[in-house]
Amino acid sequence: VVTQPGFIYWRGDCYLERVQPDLLPHLYPIGKMMKLGIPVAFGSDSPVIDPNPWPGIYSAVTGFTGGGARFSRSFAVSQGTLPESNGPALLRALAAHTVAGAESEGTQRSRGMIREGMVADLALLDRPMNEICGEGILRTKSRLTIVGGKIEWGDGEI
Repeated sequence: VVTQPGFIYWRGDCYLERVQPDLLPHLYPIGKMMKLGIPVAFGSDSPVIDPNPWPGIYSAVTGFTGGGARFSRSFAVSQGTLPESNGPALLRALAAHTVAGAESEGTQRSRGMIREGMVADLALLDRPMNEICGEGILRTKSRLTIVGGKIEWGDGEI
């Protein structure tokens, strides 16, 4: 399943207002699908919503919309009653954007992770992954972006 958790960040409050409450657990049940072992990959659905992956990752990890409302429990990858601040849920969300994304398009032998022999697609972030939690996910910025081994973007400070 390829889905876009950014919709929960950007449009989740509208869904909470307009979708019948008994149907909400069936809308983007990302956490439930992962728990059942169903492969889930994330995308941005740009240009329909902002291509920045961090709002979607934030919502996938915490279960919160952009307005701060708690979305359906079946949505968050944490599957807990309270949002996980980092750790396993963040790693699952990142893997859904990287490893699972490559698997969904059949390029897992050359993309999706950083290791010898793989295409060098990566982003250098402004903070260590083990320090990203809660709303800090939203503040994460790329400092350098490399696609196919070539620098495609840098913030000028590197």
